[in-house]
Amino acid sequence: MDINKEEGISKTQDDFTSHQLERGLEDYLECERLLTIFFVGVNYCIPECLSQKVGKYRERMDMPGDPTQFPGNMGCCPYDEFKHSNYESIADRTLLERRRIEKYGEPDDNSAVCGYHAKDGCILKDHKSPICLAYVCPEFADFVHERYGIRYCKDKIEENLELILSNRQSPEEVQRFKDLIQEFTDKIHT
Repeated sequence: MDINKEEGISKTQDDFTSHQLERGLEDYLECERLLTIFFVGVNYCIPECLSQKVGKYRERMDMPGDPTQFPGNMGCCPYDEFKHSNYESIADRTLLERRRIEKYGEPDDNSAVCGYHAKDGCILKDHKSPICLAYVCPEFADFVHERYGIRYCKDKIEENLELILSNRQSPEEVQRFKDLIQEFTDKIHT
């Protein structure tokens, strides 16, 4: 699979060195830090969903039955989505996963919510998977668009994170993505 050109030579996933993957992880963690600043600045998830008896995910999925099965504090994390990707062919998440387990341990085995999810939300302060880091509910996306004029496209964010994690973007592309996230943050503070 021809994914990245460097000095005219095609590179496949197997061709990437650990140094290149380390560099990708370093850039990824910086993007994660910037996205976290953005999400904290918006301050939407805790007051609008996580602190509610019945969260937006449960409402949107029209889940009948006992609200304690999927309480509001579950947010959008009902299952172990961190194990999945919408872009399996792009990223090598092995290094990220290994570092996450080294730092936070194995996730709890819980069928109702993600194994890294606690009462106050995700216990991971970093090393989140791209699918988790990029995901926002439709209500969040509508909120930031209506209030701040931000068009947050979770699929494009996730794709960029996967590419960055695998060191498959040029330094200029990585910087443009970081700049985009910073623009989001600047909009919420103006």
